[in-house]
Amino acid sequence: MRIGACLWSLPEDPHEAAAWAKDVGFEAIDVDPGFAAGWDAASGLPVASLAIAHLIPDGAALEAADDTARKQAFDHVRAGMTEAAELNAEFVYLPPASESATDPASRARFREAVVALTEESARLGLKFGIEHFPGYALPSVAETLAFVEDVAHPNLYILLDIGHAQISRESVPDAVAALGDLLTFVHFDDNRGELDDHLALLDGLQQEQDLVDAVRALRRHGYDGQISIEMNPTLPDPRDAMVRSFEILKRVMAQA
Repeated sequence: MRIGACLWSLPEDPHEAAAWAKDVGFEAIDVDPGFAAGWDAASGLPVASLAIAHLIPDGAALEAADDTARKQAFDHVRAGMTEAAELNAEFVYLPPASESATDPASRARFREAVVALTEESARLGLKFGIEHFPGYALPSVAETLAFVEDVAHPNLYILLDIGHAQISRESVPDAVAALGDLLTFVHFDDNRGELDDHLALLDGLQQEQDLVDAVRALRRHGYDGQISIEMNPTLPDPRDAMVRSFEILKRVMAQA
């Protein structure tokens, strides 16, 4: 497993953040749409993933009843997938539909969009994932797994976020076991158990043993993909939070 840096964790130019992440010792980066402009791939870390729903225009949503808002969202995330392929990324992902999109029509529109985007990502050679997200229509690992199993597309996977699992009160080792081959990317962060704070590791509710147990579960599973550290860019010192989390995760991986 390699340790990556989510560049949106830092409130600075993403290319400067990428150079900094390389100097720190991160092995790959995860980026927002638009990163490819002006990026010299030969000089930097490999791009592992692109968060295709980040920076989506206000009001746009894949589940929207309004055709214009839905098309705007679809065009945005599809452009992100094209950019990800240009960057030789491995993975693209979405959060679930919004919490208000629980009616059958909204869920059907979101499902239809996911199927179409999953097909497109397969054509581009990208794995496509859904991230479980407290406060959204699929707030838990279990509910996201049920959605993905219902869609049953061979290129549709799940991004596991251990901080989100902490909020939904789900065991990370149990989640890893339940996801099986559908697990294809992992975010590491901490929080106080209520909000998606994206604190440095061990700055919230986490204990070091929780991280050891999570890494051991991933190794038992045979997971050999990326573990990406994701912080809140509004923390007092996001770079310090990233470096401390990186050092903690390296220590934990040596123990596990």
